[in-house]
Amino acid sequence: MRRKELSAQGQSFYENTMPKRTSSLIMANYNHGHFLNDSLTSIFSQTRPVDEVLVIDDASTDNSLEILHSFQQRESRLRVLQNKKNQGAVFSINRGLREATSDLVCFHSADDFIVPTFFQFSVGMLERCLNAGMCCSYFSSFMDSTKIANLGHLPWSDSPTYLSPEDLIRLNVGGNIPGHSSVYVKQCILDAGAFIPELKWHCDWFLIHVIAARTGICFIPAPLAFLRINDGGSYSSGRANWDEQRDVLKHLLRLLLSAPYSDVVPFFQRSNCLSHLFTDVSRLVLEEPEFLRADELLTVISMLPQHEQAALRTSLDTLSEHYQCLAPIGESKGHSTSLNQ
Repeated sequence: MRRKELSAQGQSFYENTMPKRTSSLIMANYNHGHFLNDSLTSIFSQTRPVDEVLVIDDASTDNSLEILHSFQQRESRLRVLQNKKNQGAVFSINRGLREATSDLVCFHSADDFIVPTFFQFSVGMLERCLNAGMCCSYFSSFMDSTKIANLGHLPWSDSPTYLSPEDLIRLNVGGNIPGHSSVYVKQCILDAGAFIPELKWHCDWFLIHVIAARTGICFIPAPLAFLRINDGGSYSSGRANWDEQRDVLKHLLRLLLSAPYSDVVPFFQRSNCLSHLFTDVSRLVLEEPEFLRADELLTVISMLPQHEQAALRTSLDTLSEHYQCLAPIGESKGHSTSLNQ
């Protein structure tokens, strides 16, 4: 996207009036002692030093604490917080967020990697941009077993820029804004509800897209942070269990249908944020009576891709004789479900 194609809101990126901002890196660690030396070395070797590093150790049983305390002797910016018992990643990250003292924060997995210019470029962008609540770069990753990297190119812009919510909709970014390469304005995270435990493996995705809907994002077209891809399972593997995924999605839809998040619904409708979840969301709607009320159903349907809207409506037609509330679906009632509205 060229500068002349940016929205009027996006032009503020070029105003260099922001004061210098402080930054905190938050890391949740559980038995990742074998990664900590490399990870912390990359963090403390930045061309623009991070102001504060908080590592929340989640009752590790390996040598993690020994390594962390060794780094503390050399790095005064490192703070180590210990959970008395294993609480999970979301609890640990939220604890670090409460303890962070900087304007900007980022969340780093103990087994991931950031390049030396990560903070220089990301924090610098957020100092120049008056609007954005976060700054991300490519969705870069590498395979743990082979160390082969995938740069994760995102074709949103060929130069660093600010993308307003309207720009993101026009680019059809869907639900694909990367979190592991992001730096956030701390207050924007708090305003969005932080990492909501009930959303489990979707909590970071939800937070990112609520911020994007409200403030837009800064984007740097470069590989600045690399996500480690393991051959084994992960926290997000729970989404393959329908009973667990159903509970998570029920909470997600309830949030989107609640007053505190009503302002982000138009963005979710027009940007196809739920496109990667449409099969599970459709199944949930068909199984859960609470989402078959006309107003709620119209809102949920409007956040799905158009082809899935049609498929879901066909399925609902077969149920309409059993659920009288479905009769108004497709009629006006003052609502619009078009993603182009």
